[in-house]
Amino acid sequence: MTFRSLFIPAIDAKSLAGAVSDAGHLLAGRGVLKAQFTWSDYSPPANMAAAVDLSALAEQQRIGIKRMERELRDSFEASAKDLTAAINAEFLSVCGDFPGSMARSSRMCEAILFRHRGKDKQVGDPATIEEILFHSGRPLFLTPESGIAQTPRSFAVAWNGSKEAARALALAQTMIEGAEKVTFITIGEERDDTPSAEVMAAHLSACGTPADVIRRGPAGKTELVLAETAGEAGADALIVGAYSKSRLREIFLGGVTRAMLESPPLPLFIAH
Repeated sequence: MTFRSLFIPAIDAKSLAGAVSDAGHLLAGRGVLKAQFTWSDYSPPANMAAAVDLSALAEQQRIGIKRMERELRDSFEASAKDLTAAINAEFLSVCGDFPGSMARSSRMCEAILFRHRGKDKQVGDPATIEEILFHSGRPLFLTPESGIAQTPRSFAVAWNGSKEAARALALAQTMIEGAEKVTFITIGEERDDTPSAEVMAAHLSACGTPADVIRRGPAGKTELVLAETAGEAGADALIVGAYSKSRLREIFLGGVTRAMLESPPLPLFIAH
C-alpha cells in the first residue's frame, strides 16, 4: 500500500511531528509530503470600544502567529529529517480562512493525513476534520494518537451497500493494491438493490486481492462492533464512507463516522 502524495493540516507541533512519522510509512519511502499552517490577519469586533489600542492588539497577534509558525515549521523540519531523500517534504504558511484554505490547498495531494491529538486536545477537531473532508474532494487517513508503526497491509471495509461505502472503497483502490487481505464487515441488513458483501469480496479476489466477509448482527453501538470486528480480522486500517446531511448550510457526519473521528480505534481511511 502506498500513497504518492499526502497533505497534513498543521495544528500543533506534537500531532504534526506524529503525522510526518506516519507519512514515512504511508508514502513507502517516496513521494510528496506537504504540511500547511493557516493563519489570518487580526479583525477587531465591530462593538470593540474605541479606547482600545487596535494596533497593539494586531501586533500581539502577529507576534503570536510568527511564534506558532516557527514552532510548527521547526517541528516539521526536524521530523522530516527522518524521512528518506526520495520524499519531497514542504512546509507551507498561508494567510486565509481556516479550515477552508486547508481544504482547498489539500486538493493538490492524493489524500489528507491527520494524527489524532487525544481526547484532552481534540475539542473542535471533528468539526475541523469535517470541514476539510467535505470541501477538499480528497479522502482522509486518520491515525490514532499512538500513530502507526508500519505500512498497513491488511484492511477492513465497513460495507452496507451505500454509494458512500462504494466511493470510499473506490478511492482506496491504490491503497489496498497488493494488500495481504481485505475483509468486508457488514452489520445488520444490507440494501437488496446493490452488490452484497460476498459479491464485493468475490470481485476483489478476482482482481487479485484476497478478500472475505464477516457479518454481525445489529447489537450494541455500531462503531464499537466495527472496531472489534476489524480487530478480530487482523486489519491494520478500516475503510469507511462519510455520510452528510445538509441543513441550514451545516454539514454533519453520520453518527458512526463521527464517533470514530472522536476516538479512532485504529487507522481510518474516510471518504465522502
